[in-house]
Amino acid sequence: MTTYAQARISNPSRYFETPSHVLSDVKLSRDEKVKVLKSMVLDADQKLEATSEGMAGATPAYNIEELQSALIQLERT
Repeated sequence: MTTYAQARISNPSRYFETPSHVLSDVKLSRDEKVKVLKSMVLDADQKLEATSEGMAGATPAYNIEELQSALIQLERT
C-alpha cells in the first residue's frame, strides 16, 4: 500500500469532503477506496456517538446514505 493511500485511509476527512470524491480518486485502487470509505463510516459513527453524548463541536462528518451508496457502487465494479 502506498503512503498516499495510507494517509487517506487514516484521516479521510482531511482529503475528502464526500464519498464521491473517494470514488473519483484515480490514484486509489478499488480495495483502497473501500478502506477509505470504511474509515469514513467509522469517523461518522464516532462523531455521531460524541454528539449523542453531548460533546460540543462534534458534527457528523459524512452522510451515511452516501457512504453506503458509494460502497455498493464499488462492489458492482
